[in-house]
Amino acid sequence: MANESEPDNPLPVDFVPEGSVATHRVRDGEDWASVAAQYNVKVDDLIYFNFHTNVPEEVNWYLRRNTGCNVSDDGGLNWAFSSSADPGLIYIPPSEVADTKSEDATPVATGDAAATDSALRLTFSYNREGVTLDFIRRLEGMPTPESDPLGHDQEAGFWYELRDADNTTLYRQVLHNPLRYDAEIYSEDEETIVRQVFDDYADTFDLLVPALATATQVALFSSPLNPETLGEAATELATFSLAKGGVA
Repeated sequence: MANESEPDNPLPVDFVPEGSVATHRVRDGEDWASVAAQYNVKVDDLIYFNFHTNVPEEVNWYLRRNTGCNVSDDGGLNWAFSSSADPGLIYIPPSEVADTKSEDATPVATGDAAATDSALRLTFSYNREGVTLDFIRRLEGMPTPESDPLGHDQEAGFWYELRDADNTTLYRQVLHNPLRYDAEIYSEDEETIVRQVFDDYADTFDLLVPALATATQVALFSSPLNPETLGEAATELATFSLAKGGVA
């Protein structure tokens, strides 16, 4: 069992923080850092918002008792997010607006502010056949991070791009890959952990993207979905219309 310590005055098991702007269902491969990056909040703020503590042992206690985490990916020291967590919910605090005057900020191609106060929540589903954009929901008062550099060399990983009607990239955000197609399992000797690709897989994921006035499509990029080729350069996975929610 993970290193745990029950707080002196524990929160209720069904505690929901006041002021939560979203409820996030944790999935395999996610961690505090990847979820914080997705919603443009600080890791420490996200943890404290959910559990009113940043003490690691107390956080572990809440992860098991409130979030329902039941797996560890570091040899049993800490609980990890997974799709098997029940209820598997963490709550998102309001995001701080990024400083758009920073010298290191990358401008959006059209001049639209990357740290807009409006966002689109895009809900995708995927399986071995491909990815589908199922729902688009507009969220007011939801700041998003500034764009990652638009110009870049070939690189591995996962990111999305927002484009205008002329196919010009307006915004780019690098993320932890939300496509889960494998899992860590014990080998037959039960001593070695290996990654096994599922024969069949299907799941959903959400992306929170800025609601840019001139953006008409979203393109997803990913390295090959295979543990042996995960470090290869990413290629365009699919492109979807933001107007119709269909393939562009």
